[in-house]
Amino acid sequence: MRQIIILILLIVMPAAGFNQVAEEINKINADSLKEVLTELSDIERIDALNKIALAISLDNSDSSILLANSTILMSEESDYQKGIADGYFNLGNAYYIQDSLKLSVLNYLIALRLYEQLPPFNWMAITLGNLASINWLIGRTDKAIEYQRRQFLVTKQLEVPLHNKWGAVILIAYYFDGIGKYDSAYYYCDQAFEVARQYNDTSYITYTYTNLFRFKLHQAMADPADKEKLDQCISIGLKALELRNHLDMDQQGRYIWHRFMYLHLAEAYFEEGSEYSIDTGLEYLNKAKSVNDSIESDHADAIRIYGLYASLRSRYRDYEGAIAYYEKGIRNFKKNIPWSEPDYLYEKVLWTFIDKNILRAVYDSLHRNYKRIGNYRKALEYNVLRNKVENEIFLEEQMNTVAMLEADSEIEQIEKQVDMLERDKQIKDLQVAQSRNINIGIGTLFVIFILLGIFYLRQLRLKNEYKSSILEQKLLRLQMNPHFIFNALSSIHNLVIKQNNEKASAYLVDFSQLLRTSLESSREDFILLGDEISIIQNYLELQRLRHDEKFDFSIEVDRQTNAENAIIPPMLIQPFIENAIEHGIRHKQSKGHVSVSFKREDNKVICEIEDD
Repeated sequence: MRQIIILILLIVMPAAGFNQVAEEINKINADSLKEVLTELSDIERIDALNKIALAISLDNSDSSILLANSTILMSEESDYQKGIADGYFNLGNAYYIQDSLKLSVLNYLIALRLYEQLPPFNWMAITLGNLASINWLIGRTDKAIEYQRRQFLVTKQLEVPLHNKWGAVILIAYYFDGIGKYDSAYYYCDQAFEVARQYNDTSYITYTYTNLFRFKLHQAMADPADKEKLDQCISIGLKALELRNHLDMDQQGRYIWHRFMYLHLAEAYFEEGSEYSIDTGLEYLNKAKSVNDSIESDHADAIRIYGLYASLRSRYRDYEGAIAYYEKGIRNFKKNIPWSEPDYLYEKVLWTFIDKNILRAVYDSLHRNYKRIGNYRKALEYNVLRNKVENEIFLEEQMNTVAMLEADSEIEQIEKQVDMLERDKQIKDLQVAQSRNINIGIGTLFVIFILLGIFYLRQLRLKNEYKSSILEQKLLRLQMNPHFIFNALSSIHNLVIKQNNEKASAYLVDFSQLLRTSLESSREDFILLGDEISIIQNYLELQRLRHDEKFDFSIEVDRQTNAENAIIPPMLIQPFIENAIEHGIRHKQSKGHVSVSFKREDNKVICEIEDD
């Protein structure tokens, strides 16, 4: 869902959050500022240097950091609180460009604390928006909503352009839509309508209808049985199309907007499912394709066009046609990925996230469609590609989780320290104390660096131990009882000698399938419980044939356990089942029974194996 939200943000909403910094930079002529520095007063010089620090942050973040630190010291000497706050804002901006998340958030928070002691102004709003964007990016949606609401309240008090106010409130709606709280999303969408109408701007009214249409489509797809919501969604989308002539954007932007609307109207009509709706949806999809072919800019919407064509082919069981569309979409997507050099690291992170999730979905669809037509070689090829992308996404998510936990801990400590200082002293006392505590800060940083080095070495050791453990587990999973393999092959040999070809063939097919699935699953650290159950069932069938149907078996999964969502290590259960057969059933005179059951208990999957 997150990648869909950010696509809408980039397509139909003017720049917000970090992109507001670009507007400030565009207003700055760094060379002219340098020329007049000597003629300025102390306060004017500090403001000018802060603007230069902002202007050079994208191209030379190190110099921006040095300059920002200088303005902080100068502002402390002049007792100029806004200059100190601006300096910390520039540090937060520069550290973010350097991909130093914790230092970026730390300096933004200090700047925000200082800004809160001053009358509201634009840089304070930008700081709140940046903190909201960072928290959303690392998955802290509640925090993102909190900061975004505060940014909207600040912009309402300022004389700022319409897109700043409108962007601040529509982002709140995006965040609520991303977590499925649609009533809250609609509330802030109404607030966006109110902002646009206050400015009497039909263009932004159209943008708001566009976003409301997409939110309604999300809710309708979450509850496909509610046709009324889908009808409302389509009605709002058509209303947005009626207002298209009021859009204030260049030709390229207008083409992208039309492609977006046609594509999602097609998706809505396909979701409705009637013959008329599918025909109407196909008309809009053809329009989206026509617009896409006429423009150079391309992003995820382009590959989704081919994906909708492919899903429509799959609906009519034309799997080869679906495959052709999916593969054409991949070729088109790889040729023209948007913004090969994004202005901000924020955009690079987002587009990497979007690309991988799109490719994972397409690879999965190609895997399933090739499997449907019996081309197992190509199915396996795309399954491998899908798994590779999934592993990359998983590793990135784990790294982001660790970074988020570290940032949470440090931010909490910093906020507590700042709160204590604010309770004990006024901001003026804090500014004076900062000068006295520079040496203490240097010593603290030295200790922190030592602790970080120790922590890094410890993490490196744990990481190496983890890799060794995983390798050992994978080697163990590749092993299968040689007696079972020998006995299975002997059984097949005996059946061939006895000319029981039909049974020998069935036995051989099951045995080969078991070997193949065992080898495939051994490559993964975890597999779906449903896949493991399939392997267990195949293994029990082979053992039952090998032992002349001396036992029956059953596999049960309780209602609380979703076999398609739960994951477990592969080949973990098979040795215990083999033990039950070899030491329980094998020596029993009468016919035996093996029971395998799975149940969920406190977010764990409990497996019980019983024999009689």
